[in-house]
Amino acid sequence: MTLILGIGFRETAPMASLNEVITRVLNGRGTPKLIATLDRKAKADQCKFIARDLNVEIIALSEDAIRGVDTPTKSDAIQIHFGTGSIAEACAIMAMPNAKIITPRITSQDGTATAALAYLETNT
Repeated sequence: MTLILGIGFRETAPMASLNEVITRVLNGRGTPKLIATLDRKAKADQCKFIARDLNVEIIALSEDAIRGVDTPTKSDAIQIHFGTGSIAEACAIMAMPNAKIITPRITSQDGTATAALAYLETNT
């Protein structure tokens, strides 16, 4: 099984908030193969630090790529601005064809970061 970590965060999100949601969403499942996020977030220091710490690549997706993606959880504000219910879930789904959410969006206690986990069945 290939794991895909989808993340969304505010520019001001502290690393502690991102680490919180990533730890909670991974929940001992191992290291994801990649991180998926919006293209403008992929360039942020927080995203680069996470990718380096996990030793994974970042998949940067445009807002158009996630628009219309049906997600298990729905944020009204995100739906209005991005055309999908959850940035983290939509990015995780769209990063690899046929990926499915295994852990829906988790939001940090301070509300500045979200993470979701998708998987893709692979033949071994």
